[in-house]
Amino acid sequence: MLAGACGTPSTTPGTSTNASAAPPTTLTIGVQDSATTLDPYANTTVAWQNFTASMIEQLVYFDPDKPVILPGLATSWKNIDDKTLELKLRPNVKFTNGEPFDATAAKYSLDILIKAAPYSAWTGAIASIEAVGTDTVRILTKQPTGIVLGALGRGSYMYPPKYHKEQGDKFGNAPIGTGPYKFVSYEKGSLLTLEPNNDYWGGKPTYQKLMFRIIPEEAARVAALKAGEVQLITQISGASIPEISSATNAQLVKRPGLRQSAAFFDTTLDTPIKNKLVRQALNYAVDKQALVKLFGGEAQVLEGQWLTPGVPGFNTAIKAYPYDPAKAKQLLAQAGFPNGFETTFAWTIGATALDKEMGQAVAGYFEQVGLKLKQQPTEYATFRTTSREGQGKIGPLFQWALLTPPDPEMTLSIYGPGSLYRRFPNGGTVDELMTAGAKETDPAKRAKIYSDLVAYWYDDPFGVYLIVPNDLYGAAKNLKGFTARSDQMVVFDVKMGQ
Repeated sequence: MLAGACGTPSTTPGTSTNASAAPPTTLTIGVQDSATTLDPYANTTVAWQNFTASMIEQLVYFDPDKPVILPGLATSWKNIDDKTLELKLRPNVKFTNGEPFDATAAKYSLDILIKAAPYSAWTGAIASIEAVGTDTVRILTKQPTGIVLGALGRGSYMYPPKYHKEQGDKFGNAPIGTGPYKFVSYEKGSLLTLEPNNDYWGGKPTYQKLMFRIIPEEAARVAALKAGEVQLITQISGASIPEISSATNAQLVKRPGLRQSAAFFDTTLDTPIKNKLVRQALNYAVDKQALVKLFGGEAQVLEGQWLTPGVPGFNTAIKAYPYDPAKAKQLLAQAGFPNGFETTFAWTIGATALDKEMGQAVAGYFEQVGLKLKQQPTEYATFRTTSREGQGKIGPLFQWALLTPPDPEMTLSIYGPGSLYRRFPNGGTVDELMTAGAKETDPAKRAKIYSDLVAYWYDDPFGVYLIVPNDLYGAAKNLKGFTARSDQMVVFDVKMGQ
C-alpha cells in the first residue's frame, strides 16, 4: 500500500484527494510548529517528526485507520518465544548515502530507540537487540509483553550507522534515511526542503521537491492555501472550515482524532484536589458539548476515560460525566469546600488548535462552581519544559492535549511509575493493573485489564476528561498522495503494508 494513496474529504468520506487537474511537481506543506532538531528519536512530538517521516523509514507502521501493524522495512515478524520477537528485514535497501540497510543497521538503530528517553515509557520492557545474519533482528524483552510491536509502530526509525556515528549530536542537522525523499536544507523556524530519492526501493517519488513551511498562525496558513502558496496545511480548527470549504481551489480533509484533551490533576501536592470528590466535582463542572461547539462540531466528547472508541480496552459501559454544575457544587460542599477554594490553573498556548480558547472556557466553568483561579496560560515551549521537571512543578491543575498510538498500554503507561506525565502517588490499584497489562500478551485479556483500569479512573479521576478534536487539514484539490492518518503523521510515498 502506498502511504498517502487517498484522502478523506469532508464532503465524500473515503474518496481520494486526487483531482483531474495536474498535480504540482513541488509540494509545500504549511505547518504550525518548528523543530529544533530533525532527529526523530530526540522527542515524540508528531509535529516535529512529520519533517522526517518521508526521509527516515521505520521497521513497521500503524495502519492509518486502525490499531493494526503494517510492514515497513521489516516484511514479517513472529514470536520465537514469549520474550523474543523476530523480524525479517526487507532486502536490497540502501540509505541515501549508499550505506546498506541490514541487520547491523537495524540493531544499531533499535539500540538508540531503547536508550531514547522520550520513548522510555514504551521501551522499558526491552532487554536487548540481536542481529541474526544480515536479514534478521530479534528483540528480547525482560518479561512477556504485548507492547513491542506498538512501540516499533510508533518509532522504529532506521539510521545509517557509519554516518550517524560520524555526526553524533549533529545528525539532527542533516539526517539520512532510506525513504523516498532526502534532506536538502533546513532554515529553523522557516523552511525545510527535501528532494526525491530516485533510487528508493519502493519506486519513483511523486514530487520533485517536498517542502515544509512553518506558518504559526492558522489564518495565515489558510490564506497561503487559498493563494496556492502551499498545497496542504495541518492543525486546522473548526473556525476555518467555512473559508476552506468555500475556496475554489481547496478542500477540507478530516478524520476522527486521537489527540485527547484533559485538565489534569496533581494529587502529589497537598491541595483540595487530592480529594476524590473534588476531582469528580470538576468533571461535572465542565460542559463538554460546549467545547465541541467551540471546535465547530469537529470533536467528540471523551467518554469518561482516557481511551477512545476503537482502541482495545475502551470501556463501553462508561459514559462521559454530564454537565451538572449543581452536582459539582454539591460534591465540593460534601468534600468540605462549600465556597470553593483557590488554586492555579495552567494551560498551553500554541500547542494545538484552539488550546488557548479551550483553556479560557474550562477556567470559566471551574470559576462558576466556586474555584478562585490564578490563571496561567503558558506558551507551549515553556509549558513542556516545566512539565518535564516532574511532579509538583506545573501546579495542581493544568490542561493540554496528548497524542498516543492506538494501543491501550502505550496510551495509559505514560502515567506509569517514574513517568514524566505521572501526577499521582505510586502504588495501589493503578499500578497493579498497569503491571498486569504490561505482562499480558493475550489480546482479549489485555483489553480487559485496561478496561478495568479506565473504569477505576472514572471513579477516581486523574483529570477532567474533555474532548478529542477531529484532525482537520486543508488541501489543494489537485493534491496527490495524502492520507489523513490516525497518528497525525504526514507521510508521502513511503511504502508500507507490502
